[in-house]
Amino acid sequence: MKKHIKQILALTLVFLIVLPSTIALAAEYSSQLCSIISSLLSQNICTDIDVEEGDILAYYTTKTRDIYVKLGTINELEGFTRTDTKAETTAMVSYTYKADDETSPINYVSVSGSPLQAESLTQSSMLQLPSYGYTVGEMHETEVQGYKAYVYSSTIAYYQEPEQTADAAAEATAEPAADEAVTEPAADEAATEPTAEPAAEEPAADPENNTFVQDITMYVDCENDHTLALHVTLKGADESVYVAEDALTDYLKPFTEAFTLLPKTAEAK
Repeated sequence: MKKHIKQILALTLVFLIVLPSTIALAAEYSSQLCSIISSLLSQNICTDIDVEEGDILAYYTTKTRDIYVKLGTINELEGFTRTDTKAETTAMVSYTYKADDETSPINYVSVSGSPLQAESLTQSSMLQLPSYGYTVGEMHETEVQGYKAYVYSSTIAYYQEPEQTADAAAEATAEPAADEAVTEPAADEAATEPTAEPAAEEPAADPENNTFVQDITMYVDCENDHTLALHVTLKGADESVYVAEDALTDYLKPFTEAFTLLPKTAEAK
């Protein structure tokens, strides 16, 4: 009997010691869990089911699910026609604008989201582009809809073969008409061999560049280190199409009307 009483007392003592620490531990983890949930809610995280038409999203994936963070919404842009292209395997959509004026030097405008931090994305892009033949300018800081933004320009020039007209292409590929006889070479012409080797031709000089491209990029530093990317690409026959380095941020201002960012939360202000 005494042995059982001792065992009961020992278990009671363990229970009294372990239970409070267990409760405290549970409370701590509960507090952390609430903090995590609050953080997720503040990041506008959603699943592909929650994505709405016109959402600008940052996307990343975990082992268990795809995560989309809404950065803002896309708008119409005066003087441009927008094309929305949905990804095949995710809910991501890319937004591209083409100028209604066919003579415009603006090749296209694009808006997209990224899960990467804006300043880091700017710096890494500026470092990598020269390896692809681009000349990169300086990084400029500005503000867009209450958020910090980074702007830079990259340029490249190359030779592009003139496009063949439809009439010329049709003429070049046309087959002889059925009623036209195809003349075969005469027997003596076919058997005749040249008496001298043709003179070696001088290698043709590289043609001069006739296509000049400037890509002006803006990365907006949205909440929680996500980024909205705006690209405006100009294309022309010479360098006169380029926007000057000190005019880049002002040049991009009208194009920021293409999107409306979510307002900052109270914590981020």
